[in-house]
Amino acid sequence: MRVFVYGTLKEGFHNHRCLEGATFVKQTRLARPFRMFDTGGFPVLLPATENKPGYFPTGEVYELPEGSIGRRILARLDALEGEGRMYHRRVFLDAEGDAVSVYIGDDQVFRRLDNQPQPNTPRVIVDDEGCITYGRAA
Repeated sequence: MRVFVYGTLKEGFHNHRCLEGATFVKQTRLARPFRMFDTGGFPVLLPATENKPGYFPTGEVYELPEGSIGRRILARLDALEGEGRMYHRRVFLDAEGDAVSVYIGDDQVFRRLDNQPQPNTPRVIVDDEGCITYGRAA
C-alpha cells in the first residue's frame, strides 16, 4: 500500500517518525484538486471543485511493507489522523496516475476553519514515542 503524506508527516517534520519502516517512493502532487488549510497546528485537505493553480497539493509517497510491520504503520497513521473521525483515508491518483491513499479532512469537523473553539473540538494527545494523535475534547 502506498500513502501520500503532506504536512507534519513529511521528511523533516515532527510526525515523520510515524512512518518508520516505510520506504520513500517519490515526491509528487495529487491529480485532483483539493483545498489545503492550516488549522494552526496541522494542515487539512478538503476536496475542491475548482481546478485552480495551487489546488493540486504536493507531498511525499511512501510504500508500507506487507505483513505486521505495514499493518502497524497503517494503524499508527490511522490513529494520528483520527481516521473515521477527523480524517478519512481514501484512494486517489497522483500526478503520475498511481493510486495512493490520502487522508482527507472530515467536512463536518473542518467546515469552519476559523480556529475558533467549537463543540467537540479535537484535542491533541502526544504518545510515548512523540507521535501526535487526536481525540475529542471532553
